[in-house]
Amino acid sequence: MPNLLEPLIVFILVLIIIFIIDYQINKNKLYLIEHKGLSKQNKKKKIKQIGEIDYLTHKFKLQDKTLYTKRVIFWISIINAFIISFTSTIITLIPLNMIFQLLIAFVLLFALIYSLYEIYGRHLKNIEDKTLIKEKNNISKTKSTAKPKTKESKTITKIKESNSSTKIKETNSITITKTKESNLNSKSKKEKPKTKNENKKE
Repeated sequence: MPNLLEPLIVFILVLIIIFIIDYQINKNKLYLIEHKGLSKQNKKKKIKQIGEIDYLTHKFKLQDKTLYTKRVIFWISIINAFIISFTSTIITLIPLNMIFQLLIAFVLLFALIYSLYEIYGRHLKNIEDKTLIKEKNNISKTKSTAKPKTKESKTITKIKESNSSTKIKETNSITITKTKESNLNSKSKKEKPKTKNENKKE
């Protein structure tokens, strides 16, 4: 047990140290990318792309916008820290020459990088595919709900048009009746003086 405790402690310590360093480096890179090369002190610096994200985008054909987030950087830093701490602890446990230890470390590094980033890349691809499917479904739902609305709007406009036409007809009929009444009144007024004159003559 004491022989296994020492490498475990070393593994945990190396994991924490490398994670903090790697996360801070990637966080600073992300800040520069988000603020277009401006640092926290408002100084212009060169924008450095995150190599792991570039690898994932090219291999799995992922979108850059969805990957440049703190969550993705967090998991990338954990993967990097685990790879380095795991290889270093295993090399210390193997009682071999430096050359053989370095060869084993080299093989382990590449194997872990490929396997872990393959798993994480496929996981990100699944998430992206699910989000795309959801977006397509939402678009189709909005289109399907929009179609009956257009029909309803057409019927409403037709009703409005019919109402407006009836109102116009009513107004026209009222104006016609008013003009008729005015004409009749004017005729009756003209006829009245004529009757008076006729009575005088008689």
